[in-house]
Amino acid sequence: MGQALSRIEVLVSDLPAAISIMQSEFAFLASAVDVTKQDGFHVESVTVSKGSDRLTLVRPIAGILKRLLDEKGEGTTYKLTYETADPESVDVEVLNVGAWSDEVRQDLSVVSESLRDVITKFSSDLTNRSRDLSNS
Repeated sequence: MGQALSRIEVLVSDLPAAISIMQSEFAFLASAVDVTKQDGFHVESVTVSKGSDRLTLVRPIAGILKRLLDEKGEGTTYKLTYETADPESVDVEVLNVGAWSDEVRQDLSVVSESLRDVITKFSSDLTNRSRDLSNS
């Protein structure tokens, strides 16, 4: 499609803890916290990166992403962002192949194997941390 994966967005409930995991276990660097609040939608996010790999950790506070976090849990990958030199042709191609289907949205095959491993381990760490906190 003439595009390259730019960033993956992952839902977290504890942003400082998620940043700590990414820094200590995976040696990712973190950006400043960005706050988006508009019309009932409220999130805090941080982009973490290592080389060309980038993840955005999103802590939903209110709105549809908060409901998604409550339903699917921490570590849910909900958005893949691509870069392209020709957005109009990609839009047409995406519409032609139906690439906005749920199956495609959940397909991480476009992600490098090393980044898939990081996401899998990170999600597991978040789940274990949440379980440990609820047992305390």
